[in-house]
Amino acid sequence: MQITNIPKEKWELRLAAAIAIFTVFSVYEAFLRPLFKNIEEGTLPSSTLRLAVCAALAGVCFLIIRGEKFFETRPKISVKTRVVSLLLWLTFAALYFLCNVIFNWIDVVQLSIDKTISCFMVAVSAGLFEELLVRGLILSALMEAFKNSRHRLLIAGSLSAVIFGILHYLNLLFMPLSATNQQVFYATALGIVLAGLMLRYQRLWPLVLIHFGFDFQPFIIQSGSAENPWGFLLAVFVPTAVVGAIALYVMDKDMQIAGSRQTD
Repeated sequence: MQITNIPKEKWELRLAAAIAIFTVFSVYEAFLRPLFKNIEEGTLPSSTLRLAVCAALAGVCFLIIRGEKFFETRPKISVKTRVVSLLLWLTFAALYFLCNVIFNWIDVVQLSIDKTISCFMVAVSAGLFEELLVRGLILSALMEAFKNSRHRLLIAGSLSAVIFGILHYLNLLFMPLSATNQQVFYATALGIVLAGLMLRYQRLWPLVLIHFGFDFQPFIIQSGSAENPWGFLLAVFVPTAVVGAIALYVMDKDMQIAGSRQTD
């Protein structure tokens, strides 16, 4: 079956496609993966299976949105937008430090070779599938849905982040509610910044790499997630969300200026 990209004007179809794709992934997580009881979680066979499923679904997302841009004409980038773009990158650098991401990488490479490869595969799976689904397919649909809004980028970017967070409730299959709520919270905050970077540069591969970096840690191949104090999460991820929202708001101003020039 040949899949052709859905015209961006048909944003409802894009959202429907995104729901269908995530439903397929949910069925795999809830029903198909447990059927492979002889494949121990966190081993190379289970990680390879997950990578195959996620790569296939990410490929479907790519076929739907391939070759498209968020803006017909790239708006002139103001100094303010360049500054907030730098803040987005600095935010991720700070998060890598505060969340001990680099130390997680060191811990991973100190595992046995098969577990290191398994961590790599699962992190690649998450980066590819989630970025192509959310920052690719869903965000493109929302940008079209709110194309007439003065705050198009802020609304579409924030909504895509909320959806990104909510999708993590699927982890209730393997995690307690308290840990899942934390994951939903910080995924939403991260999603706002990721949306800002996507709309600023219109490139998915840097986001896949950033996402991979966060997930390349020794706990990724285990069911469950360690909980953190809510005070720490609020102190780190509320400012993260604020920086992302400010960036989207400033970029909206560039779009408004570009629009007013076209109508003159």
